[in-house]
Amino acid sequence: MHQTHTVTFTLKGGKGMYLNSLPGRLLLCVFLLGPTTASAALPLITDDTGTQGTGKYQLEASGTWLTDKKNEGGEGVRDIHSLVAAVFTAGVAETLDVMVTVPYVWTETKESGTITKNNGFSDTLMEAKWRFYEKHKLSLAIKPGILIPTGDTDKGLGNDHVGYSAFLISTAEAEPWSFDANLGYLYLPNSAKDRTNIWLGSLASRYVLAERWKIVGEIGATRNTDSADSSYPVFAQLGLIYSPKDYLDLSAGYLFGINDAAVDQSVRAGVTVKF
Repeated sequence: MHQTHTVTFTLKGGKGMYLNSLPGRLLLCVFLLGPTTASAALPLITDDTGTQGTGKYQLEASGTWLTDKKNEGGEGVRDIHSLVAAVFTAGVAETLDVMVTVPYVWTETKESGTITKNNGFSDTLMEAKWRFYEKHKLSLAIKPGILIPTGDTDKGLGNDHVGYSAFLISTAEAEPWSFDANLGYLYLPNSAKDRTNIWLGSLASRYVLAERWKIVGEIGATRNTDSADSSYPVFAQLGLIYSPKDYLDLSAGYLFGINDAAVDQSVRAGVTVKF
């Protein structure tokens, strides 16, 4: 199943979720490995309803390193992959943000004694987030997005198809706790017989340990893009956030698969600057 220029996605299916020319797998990678949220607390994947505010900006940078071992057709396969993603967010109104995510990936797959490596920019993700409801300690937001095929398809780093997404986000505050829930839908047209309709769901919590320290955790699941695989990859993550300044967050997290359909392990670190 492996071919030259194949990238393995963090939340693989039982047969592996590969970032070759498949739009669904690439979009899932950008969504779940890149810091694709305007206000979510890195290293979390789950977004919250917070926005920057009119005329305010945010720059996020994250790095993810993952390893995974599996068996493909009786052959042992080991993947070691990395992804760096930058997100620029602009507050165009008090309750409305627009953002762009640019990811860069490195891939290494070892199979039958052969190592395949590749690297380069992947597809660009553009999103907007609108908080349309806020009362007491509960708020709701929607976040539509579009994946623009800017990656090199010949190298397996991008797709020839445009992808679309829509997320419903809720946040509940109960100091020192915060709780977030996301439900997302991805429309991923492709010519590889992959599923074109994918859902993602996740729950996250943040707890204030001290004035500048938070502990975070989440659990999530997604539909497998492989139309021949009925398994649902389920993952969880634990992490810490340190805020030495009001405008600066430093974060780190450890993501792991709960079932065999998910990645073995992944380490994530990020920096968030607001200005």
